[in-house]
Amino acid sequence: MKTQKKFDGTKLYTHKIPKRVRGAMKQFTQSDCYLVKRRRSGKTSEGKYRNCHTNVAYWVEHIGGESVDGWMLQREKGLLNNGWWSWAFHSVWKTPEGNLVDVTQNPLHEGKTHITFWKDKTRRVNLVDGISYNTVFVFANQRIAEHFSIQTNQRVQPSKVYWASMSNMMVKRVNEISGEFRLLTAEYPTNIKLLKDRTGLEIVDDNLFCPKHLREVETSADVLFDFCLSIEKRAA
Repeated sequence: MKTQKKFDGTKLYTHKIPKRVRGAMKQFTQSDCYLVKRRRSGKTSEGKYRNCHTNVAYWVEHIGGESVDGWMLQREKGLLNNGWWSWAFHSVWKTPEGNLVDVTQNPLHEGKTHITFWKDKTRRVNLVDGISYNTVFVFANQRIAEHFSIQTNQRVQPSKVYWASMSNMMVKRVNEISGEFRLLTAEYPTNIKLLKDRTGLEIVDDNLFCPKHLREVETSADVLFDFCLSIEKRAA
């Protein structure tokens, strides 16, 4: 029996992914998919949710090893069961011993021993300037692609990778934009200022704040992707 190759002791999982998704993601990442073990106890299991990049950077700085970037499958049954494969940009920790582990808490993986992680050969998070990547998705069948196209008035096809806005309701082809977005946390005041200059939006207590004199914020699709925003209109 042919042995499945491994990456740093981690089980290869590419062959388990549906063909239409597998081919698109391999071309997009120039790499493979793996099952990566989750840390479920001890200090290295306490990484803050939605803070994977800095969680990993902390352990690299304090213990050693390195950060490995790629795409974590978002295991939402409502999406997967209908052929909607959504992947969030994610960092895992390669320990000094050479093992890949996930050190970030995630309610979608509660009780799970592993995450499905697609390594990316070229894309890296930039924690100096605060730049990461928007989510991507691939539709595994024509039915879900047609449904999405009708609901959003955006033509999409199965077997293609698309950049997705935070709400998942707006897409860009991977060759339209880089997919990068600017992190809007206190560590990156330049990004926060750029957001305000372009949209009038401010960050207050880690939340988006719209000044009272702006009843509506008109944002282009580019802004939603550039800052990974999801803006809903509210009644005055």
